[in-house]
Amino acid sequence: SSLMPPNINESSSSRPRGCCHSTHGTRFLLAATSSCAAEVVTFPLDTAKVLLQLQRGRVRGLGWRSLHNVALTLWHQKGINYAVYDVVKQTLNADSDQKVWKKLSAGIPSALLGALLVTPADVVKTRLQGDHHTGIIPRSHGGLAAGLSIWRTEGLQGLWRGTGPAVQRASILFPVTIAVYDTCKVRATAAGVSDATPLHMVCALSSSLCATAVSTPFDVAKSRMMTTSARNSQYSSFLRSVAVIATTEGMAALWKGALPIWGRCLVWQMVFFPMYEVACRAVLGTKGV
Repeated sequence: SSLMPPNINESSSSRPRGCCHSTHGTRFLLAATSSCAAEVVTFPLDTAKVLLQLQRGRVRGLGWRSLHNVALTLWHQKGINYAVYDVVKQTLNADSDQKVWKKLSAGIPSALLGALLVTPADVVKTRLQGDHHTGIIPRSHGGLAAGLSIWRTEGLQGLWRGTGPAVQRASILFPVTIAVYDTCKVRATAAGVSDATPLHMVCALSSSLCATAVSTPFDVAKSRMMTTSARNSQYSSFLRSVAVIATTEGMAALWKGALPIWGRCLVWQMVFFPMYEVACRAVLGTKGV
């Protein structure tokens, strides 16, 4: 009937072609803004995670001076992730047949592109967090100063140090996160569960557990590489980092900081996904994921 309300769960692929570019740009902005809000809430846990992975001592404060660098990193990365994911998922027609492998495949290119573009900001953020602890004089006192210092002392390659594990981690973390969340939500709504905030939070719980389990070793190696200079560093590559950590500290060390990683991931997703879903429904009139 013409009096029936529009289906807000309708796939974004059914929207008129003329609105695609503006829709993807809007998704970028909504995802970027939602990710920044989630990061403000979880920033202390992110700092704790980095320090645990670096085997640093008691923290004096939480290194809030690097928060704006984190926000800048996520503004670009998450905006790219969700905008590109939406494009690739439409291309693969993943909303129609709901195949998990298509959702994983849609997440990989968006994760790779996001990780490559934001690695310099991630290096600066990790250096600032790693320096902020007992007994260490900070090497820099702000994001711009830290970036210039790295560029002067280590060259441009220093700003992309740890790109390997960062890209590898992203290519696993984001596809698993989005595929698990998306699949859980689709199956729950098919069983009659209301597509509302409580469901989004339960799906975020499942997604955060899976994402933490598969991504933590990459996160540990990335943190070790990004906080050390390439010169005379035993963490010269991802495989070398994994070998050194496993040999000197044991295999369990590859999951060092897993609890704060999961705690941060859980809280982050419980803030991000409901906020992103509500924003997409309000602005675009369709589901977020």
